[in-house]
Amino acid sequence: MKKNLIIATTLILLCACDSNSIEGRNIEIISKNGKEKVINLKNNSLLSNGTYRIKEGRDYVARLTTRNGLLDGEYKEFHSNGVVKLIKNYKNGLLDGEFKIYDKLSYLIEYSLYKNGELNGESRVYKKEESVYYLKNLGNFLNGKFEGKQLTYYSSGIIKEEIEMKQGLKQGEFKEFYQNGSLKAICTFENDIENGPFEGYYENGDLQIKGTFLNKKLHGEITAFERRKDNPSKYNKIVSNLKNGVRNGEERIYHSNGKISIIQNYKNDKIHGELKNFDYDTGKLRLIQNYKDGELHGLEIEFDKTGKEISRKNFINGKQSIISNKQNIKENSIKEKKESNPLKNIFKNIFN
Repeated sequence: MKKNLIIATTLILLCACDSNSIEGRNIEIISKNGKEKVINLKNNSLLSNGTYRIKEGRDYVARLTTRNGLLDGEYKEFHSNGVVKLIKNYKNGLLDGEFKIYDKLSYLIEYSLYKNGELNGESRVYKKEESVYYLKNLGNFLNGKFEGKQLTYYSSGIIKEEIEMKQGLKQGEFKEFYQNGSLKAICTFENDIENGPFEGYYENGDLQIKGTFLNKKLHGEITAFERRKDNPSKYNKIVSNLKNGVRNGEERIYHSNGKISIIQNYKNDKIHGELKNFDYDTGKLRLIQNYKDGELHGLEIEFDKTGKEISRKNFINGKQSIISNKQNIKENSIKEKKESNPLKNIFKNIFN
């Protein structure tokens, strides 16, 4: 008798649920004055109070509760396999409480908190890599805007990026890390714009570049260290001058042994004026060139290790006009290194 009573009660509840079923095409959720209203399209009126299961064909895709035509209470959406896709909570038409998103395997992929329709409190985003889920983003909101420390993670759990936020804007120190946990870059933000000292590092902790940001662009003296391809444990030093992110003025490149390698000048990021190359071992002058807006223009003189002149050429707008060779030689490795634009390669490594 008791068992039959339980079965009968269950059937009554199911019938009650079915009586509040509604086709998805017959309702529309609209936002008005920041509040979510539910319209019954059959009679173009607000949906009456109650809890409803929303159907699309034979499948239930959502469940919601209304009060005075507004979403109120728990709202759920479902994946095609019946697993919960989304859970959010409303109070008088405004998001209020936990907000959760799940994948088809029921794993949480996003979590946040709302208060009076705005994000307030902790926010988490999870990502799947192969078969493992990991925390990718961790942050906080205040009145709908990022506030406080915001963190991004690698799948290993090591922090990738760390930044302070205030009223939705980046403020203060920003740090980026390699996957081994070592510091990659550090700079300072003011009102979402890079301003102040900046440093970038190699994975082994060695300094790669240092300088200063001014309104989001590198400005002033920049010192960088380029790894030697033949010996990655040694670095060539580059001292350059930038104005609003563009090279202007003298640039000096030093061999890994500390001796000067190249002295050249830039105008609007193009080599302009005299360039000098110096020998790695002796420090003697090996090459003099003249440039105009990035092209060879004027006299070029090459010297051997003893300082004796061995070649003299003249260029006009990048084209050779007169040749006077005392012997044929290959262009030295210093010249090739200059043309590879080491600063550009360093910027690419740090900012990508």
